[in-house]
Amino acid sequence: MRAATFIIIAGLATGCGDGRTVALPDLPSLARDHRSAPDRLARPEARPADAARPDRRAPDLRPPDACAPWSPVKILVAVDVSGSMQFTDAGKRRQSAVQELVQHLATSANVSFAVLAYNAKVKVNGASGLGGFSQDAALLKSAIAGLAQAELLSDLQGGLAHALKLLDDDMAHAKDVARTRYAVLLLSEGVAEPACKAGCANDPPAVPVVTHWCDLPRAEWCSAYNPPSCSEMMGWFPALAAPCLEYNSEPLLLGLVKEIVALKAKRGAGAVALHAARLVDPASSAYRAQHGIDLAKLTALLQQLAAAGGGSYLDLYAPGAKLETLPLDPLCP
Repeated sequence: MRAATFIIIAGLATGCGDGRTVALPDLPSLARDHRSAPDRLARPEARPADAARPDRRAPDLRPPDACAPWSPVKILVAVDVSGSMQFTDAGKRRQSAVQELVQHLATSANVSFAVLAYNAKVKVNGASGLGGFSQDAALLKSAIAGLAQAELLSDLQGGLAHALKLLDDDMAHAKDVARTRYAVLLLSEGVAEPACKAGCANDPPAVPVVTHWCDLPRAEWCSAYNPPSCSEMMGWFPALAAPCLEYNSEPLLLGLVKEIVALKAKRGAGAVALHAARLVDPASSAYRAQHGIDLAKLTALLQQLAAAGGGSYLDLYAPGAKLETLPLDPLCP
């Protein structure tokens, strides 16, 4: 199977700029088997002038656009695996939804994936580091299996910041970036933490007499919180650059999504979009009430992120909701 690339955090969408829930079309252009597409391109017979110039290759007749059936598609799926997902997504819809999407597009040779799991840390395809897109079935299966574990806080800004770096790096080195469509699919309950205010000593600590993460230099985290593994804690919240800064706020999250979409112009990519899918089981109402989780507020944030990303919003717990119904081909007929 030839490589095809998908980023699962967001996707490409048509319309839906207002973040409304919509009935989304199927993905016929991505689900087709493209293995023979290049072979179907007719090449002109060599003319006498060409015969005299054996070093001259037959011209590439493929149009330089991202809608051609052989054009690469890269899907980055960014999935919230924080501790609260044990309750708001107890059925592990995050895992089954990604598995269904990968299986749906398994025969599409032009599609590849990056499975980005985030909580206080970030892993891509099950490993630390920047990561990238892959078509390796065993690797993707292992990464999807890892989505079952849920722990720590939900650092949405850290997840989006990592997605931005991964995409930018891939576009900078992609051979066919002008024809490549990038889709980020963000699967989240909408919580972003730690949420820090600009300024010091103005974020109430979760633990009494301990300075909040937001206002404490990273070098002092271990002595203040006494974790089982200091080295692991040092890698938490990777985008939190310094104490006393604003972090995980709505403006910063929207700004990251806009930077992701702006990569299309910066790197000359065929298309870039981000979709948002909400992971909140209706059966989690008691847990949400106990912890003061405002579902309407979380939903509004996800809808705003999808709108800023030029994508669509989807409730993954709605009847029949599937990631493969997202319009990943918004610019194509």
